[in-house]
Amino acid sequence: METKVKNGYIEILRFVFALGIIGGHFIGYTEEEVTGLFYHFSNGWIGVEFFLLLTGYFIALDISKKRNTNEAKSIKTCFKKIVTRYFRIMKYYAFALMAIVLLNQLYIGVSGELLKADVVSAIKNLFMVDMLGLFNINPLFPFNWYLSAMMIAFVIIYPIAYYSSDIIRKVVMPIIGFVLLLIIFQNTGHITVLYEKIWGVYYGTWRAIAEILLGMGILSVKEWIDKVWKSGGTVFRAILEIGGIITAFVYMNMYTDQSKVIYVITALALSLAFAFSSNAVLPKCFDNKYVRYLGKLSLPMYINQYSGYMLTIISGRTVQNDIPGYICIVIFTVIISAIELLILEMLGNSISMRNRTTN
Repeated sequence: METKVKNGYIEILRFVFALGIIGGHFIGYTEEEVTGLFYHFSNGWIGVEFFLLLTGYFIALDISKKRNTNEAKSIKTCFKKIVTRYFRIMKYYAFALMAIVLLNQLYIGVSGELLKADVVSAIKNLFMVDMLGLFNINPLFPFNWYLSAMMIAFVIIYPIAYYSSDIIRKVVMPIIGFVLLLIIFQNTGHITVLYEKIWGVYYGTWRAIAEILLGMGILSVKEWIDKVWKSGGTVFRAILEIGGIITAFVYMNMYTDQSKVIYVITALALSLAFAFSSNAVLPKCFDNKYVRYLGKLSLPMYINQYSGYMLTIISGRTVQNDIPGYICIVIFTVIISAIELLILEMLGNSISMRNRTTN
């Protein structure tokens, strides 16, 4: 969910955390024992938490704007928001699916039966049923559980938040999210378990629900900051805006256990609240079109990272536990994501022009 006025600081963080996620998945691609830098880079999954928290914040912000304009509650409006969100995300997924199928057919030589099974599984994930536990996890896009889980969480949370009172939306729901995270952690010892089930649904889906709920609380903290800290303390404010982010980066690259992950996620959420506040310092430092473009690339990059890996192999490079291997995957991922973004924007502009002509 996007606002019309972009926060440059958040946009550059989108891009950086997407790189972190690719770094974490790189370990799954490498063809040798992982040591050194990339052993610690395995915590790149913390970037997923960043994106889920953002989703929660923008849900709360969207509903808050509707309340401030006294817009009447409407089932049609609620349904339209969910459908718009779904197609905004899944159009990237559909494009990536076609790219993967093409690359598999042309260069990897996947057997027809296996390719068919992968495509069928990918389509099931496209319609969000994998992470409900109704089918096996998609073998073609194993890391794209996030899209399915996030959309399931969005479909559940948005209508509840839309029809809830302010106190429930701003206080109760974030508390429920935090409690859910604690339950997941206590049951598994960490929060990256995806494919085990609790109450008949995968932990990955509960994780998305919990962190989106927690992210909704970011708006409440941001509003409180705007009331009590209207000016002054520029340096201290900047430290608070970046403190949780640095904590997440340090955790991503220096620790392999998850005993403190709940605190890391909480610190990340608090820093985001300061970054979104009215007098935030860092957004002004990143307010340019190049940063905004990098932010737009983050979602396609997440979806297209497997294509980047395949193109790296096709180029003749053996994926190894080293910086050049990671850089190759990033470069190819960025290229195919930029192409996807260009094509989809051109199609969108063409449809808009056609609609204006018709009207």
